[in-house]
Amino acid sequence: MRTLVIIGHPEVDDSQSHQFLLQTGQAMTDVTYFDLGAYYQEQQKFDPEIERNRLKEFDRIIFQFQLYWYQAPAILKAWFDQAFPNAYQIDLWRPILVGKEMGTVVLSGTKLSAYRTDSGQRATLSELLSPYRAFAHYWQMTYLPYFAVGQLAAKNPTQQWRLMFDYVTYLETGRVGSFRALQQTILSQLGKLIDQGFIEQETDALELDLFYQQLVQQADLLEELYRLEGEEV
Repeated sequence: MRTLVIIGHPEVDDSQSHQFLLQTGQAMTDVTYFDLGAYYQEQQKFDPEIERNRLKEFDRIIFQFQLYWYQAPAILKAWFDQAFPNAYQIDLWRPILVGKEMGTVVLSGTKLSAYRTDSGQRATLSELLSPYRAFAHYWQMTYLPYFAVGQLAAKNPTQQWRLMFDYVTYLETGRVGSFRALQQTILSQLGKLIDQGFIEQETDALELDLFYQQLVQQADLLEELYRLEGEEV
């Protein structure tokens, strides 16, 4: 599945969080990134026809952005306003978007556990992201679960490694919190290492296959442990 990640940030180069995700995605996947901020600095506008031609080449569209006061940065709103200027272009956009998958990667400097209705931010991330769900519904797209990253700078190396694989899993499958999807990502990355000669084919192929079979057999238990380990405290 061809995936386009639209980055809604005015200065991606200055964002440690976006650079972490961008470098991860570029190194470990074949997804395409579109930096709205850099593009707008050059073109000073978003042309509807150009954006239609861009999106029609992909099967999954993911919007990636930092929360600014509970909203996406203005550059992403500008893209929506200019790429979809009026209702008269519905017939032009609908055949391009219908049936595609749409997801969101949202970054926050706040703990994810703070997004609750009874305390903290007094709103859930699902509520804050509801316009994207409505947009996907309007265009008859499949709306994927959101992928959220909280306080990236505070994560230790082990947590960052886990985030890398979780992020890659989301980009490649659109799934969140699924150990089965994660194990496929890990095995895929191991396969790439084999193909690139980092792992000896003859000596390690059987061990890799055995490792895969063990993961499959223990998937239910490992998925539960994975879920518990990932809960915010």
